[in-house]
Amino acid sequence: MDDYTTKDIVLSYEKNNLNQVKELWDEAFGDPEMFTDYYFENIYRKNRVLSAYYKDELVGMIHLNPYKVLFDKREHECSYIVGVAVKEHMRGKGIMKYMLSNALDDIKDEAPFAFLMPRKQEFYNSSGFSMVYFNRILECSIVDENEFERDITDCYSSLRLHTINLSGLSIDEYDTLACKINDLLASKYVSFSKRSKEYLQSMVKEHLCQHGDVYLVNAISYGDDEEDVCEHPVGLFSCDVYDDVIYVERFETFVDNGFPLLISVLKLAQEISCSRCTITVAEHDIDDIDNVDKLVSGVEVAISDGKGIMAIPFTDKSEDILKTIKGNCFFDEIV
Repeated sequence: MDDYTTKDIVLSYEKNNLNQVKELWDEAFGDPEMFTDYYFENIYRKNRVLSAYYKDELVGMIHLNPYKVLFDKREHECSYIVGVAVKEHMRGKGIMKYMLSNALDDIKDEAPFAFLMPRKQEFYNSSGFSMVYFNRILECSIVDENEFERDITDCYSSLRLHTINLSGLSIDEYDTLACKINDLLASKYVSFSKRSKEYLQSMVKEHLCQHGDVYLVNAISYGDDEEDVCEHPVGLFSCDVYDDVIYVERFETFVDNGFPLLISVLKLAQEISCSRCTITVAEHDIDDIDNVDKLVSGVEVAISDGKGIMAIPFTDKSEDILKTIKGNCFFDEIV
């Protein structure tokens, strides 16, 4: 690349450059074709993309995906920042920092904060972002299939759990479920991305295209009459399935301890003959998370830190916003 200044980089929110944007997306992220098709058919059409050009070449992009976020009992349309990428041969020249600074300046009057999942936390720290949502990754491997199957089936049964696929719900059921989930999340958190029937439908589409689905887990209780059966939502999880591995990215527990939800994930693994599960969970959602492998027989668990979610506040009360969000928010792995 020739010597240049930021004056040589032209920024634009135009959206008549779809082919170039998709080409850069493929170069930067290498997602499966079905997921890329889903993203550009469902998410791209309603977002904003800040494009950076050097001469006539698209050299960088930042996608600003709008989400309705509940914060301190008020609804805001916040930008979830994804698709931050620079052409490989143009990296290390300050283009990403320049784009991000301009994007943040463009959205600072729209909502109290913007958020993202960092690939490199140190880069976003230097741009004013702070970590607000912490998660862990559980790598579960089934090492004794017979012992695991017996233990997990007994545990699932004793907890009286019932798991259903969201892909089988009607439009009205999506609407009712979204309202119920919002109420449940509001009882636990001061900030989260608001659910709607469109939100849930989009979630299902995203995971169906990756050989997965979204599952609602209910706990069953009985009244005095055995025919008086009630189901109470304890959580929701989404997953993708590749080969014999389940990848759980959304793990939403509506109760204090996410152990019943974890059992439901492992039960699904047993039912579809998967020998491994990779589960991303909020660090406070499972009691005694570091000893989870002692709760179920026949499985080994390796635990590592996840990428979490970072946020940047825009108001004069930045420290107050960060203090309110940190440890008291829920941001699932949306796109």
